[in-house]
Amino acid sequence: MFLTAHVVVGAVLVEKLGIESNALAFTLGFVSHFFVDMIPHGDEKLGGEFAARHYFLALLPWVVGDFLLLGLVASGIFLSNPALFRLPIIIAMTASTLPDALQVFHYAIHPIPRYMAFHHGMHGALKKKIGLGPGIAVQSLFLAACIALLLA
Repeated sequence: MFLTAHVVVGAVLVEKLGIESNALAFTLGFVSHFFVDMIPHGDEKLGGEFAARHYFLALLPWVVGDFLLLGLVASGIFLSNPALFRLPIIIAMTASTLPDALQVFHYAIHPIPRYMAFHHGMHGALKKKIGLGPGIAVQSLFLAACIALLLA
């Protein structure tokens, strides 16, 4: 799942559950990442093998696009409802990206095989795979629903 969806889910959870604790916001954001990854989303094979150096280059346009979308979505959310710009929400949004950051750490700096097995296992937990095109459609609909829920 692209980071934008993870970030918005973190914000939705904190806002709709009325979480004010920074520690709980962090935990919800981090853990929610794995549950969101269970939704078939079609981007698991982007860039080929993570271990290859060319993988990072192949992913670069997707990562840049995701960060641009993330910036636009977050800006739109906070401009639409400035009351959402609170520390617990920012913490949950940030924590929701950390599982993927740990993947980069695994491949680029230091292997963490048990974590990777768990993370990859969550992607396949529902045993349903879809292609990239339908996956982007699923992610777009999911993101739109989460934004609507957050701003409702």
